[in-house]
Amino acid sequence: MVDTQLMAKRPPSISVNAVWDANVLPECAKKSFRSLKKSWKESQSEEAEKQAEINDRNPRMYRRRERKYEQIEDRIEVYAEKYCIPVRVVRELVHEQLLSDEASGPADEGIESPAAWKVRMAMKYDEKDLSPAALKDKDFLEVLECPWRSDEFSKFSRTIQSLPSEKSGKMKYKRVRGTLQKSSRIPLISPYDCGISREWLDDQRHNPDVAPLLADWGAHGDPEEFEGFGSGRIDGAAAGDERVVNPRFDFEGLADDSSTN
Repeated sequence: MVDTQLMAKRPPSISVNAVWDANVLPECAKKSFRSLKKSWKESQSEEAEKQAEINDRNPRMYRRRERKYEQIEDRIEVYAEKYCIPVRVVRELVHEQLLSDEASGPADEGIESPAAWKVRMAMKYDEKDLSPAALKDKDFLEVLECPWRSDEFSKFSRTIQSLPSEKSGKMKYKRVRGTLQKSSRIPLISPYDCGISREWLDDQRHNPDVAPLLADWGAHGDPEEFEGFGSGRIDGAAAGDERVVNPRFDFEGLADDSSTN
């Protein structure tokens, strides 16, 4: 018996009244194979195109993290002095690998056009004039959320970036936060335990694709200084200044304005 679906897809060169024998079936098989091959090539082409976009995007994001680190590097000592934290600890907390990624366009142009993305970023940044003419010379970076980060570590990152810097005026892009777009990148180095989202880590340890990357996550503890700040005035504080260093470095009090763009 010859399958009716196969008979319906017979090549045009085979007559409707042809006898389905050993001579006809190979021709049908060839047509089916060519159709399947075309479909496979199209799907592979789409996947290859998406992978090419990812491969092109990753180096750009790396360069942005490098530039962002350069922009906040001169804030490290300022932050360390302000919060009475050893410079070494602060420097480790703002390692390039631990900075958030930033996108200069939509994640998928098949879903959102670059123009629509730019308008959305401008709205989030509270720009008033959203016309193409007004946005023509404005550039935005969408700050992607880091699922692996603890809320406290994210607040710390925003705080140090909000400090005055000689390089602040040289920033070309407007950084947009709070879009809920997440980064899938996992840092190549483990942060201190205080910087890790415990819920995320517990969940990803059961992910066979991610678990091998997390072998030492949660194994480094916190810097010794987190436990040994003690209680007292910050060095140089005037008499009567009630500011004290929390004995266990309190991230919560560092970001009075968490809406910094």
